[in-house]
Amino acid sequence: MNRQLHGERIVRAHTATASPAALGGSADGAFVCFDTTPAVVIGDQLAEWTRDGLPSSRSTADAGMADVITAPSTVAALRAGYPASR
Repeated sequence: MNRQLHGERIVRAHTATASPAALGGSADGAFVCFDTTPAVVIGDQLAEWTRDGLPSSRSTADAGMADVITAPSTVAALRAGYPASR
């Protein structure tokens, strides 16, 4: 599993991967990069991730597209019902 996740996260020259996706219907617990800001999907909300915690959120339905930075296998596990920590 470690090799699978590492392969999904890192590509040549140790660059992290990201997959563009519509935010409406995103997996609860998935991390995305939205407008250059990291955020986590919590239910139907997109919460910005900062050093101070999660200060603001917006509806994923209104957010449009973002780069999903969570590994695809992890997103699949979240969609299959693996519980995201809150």
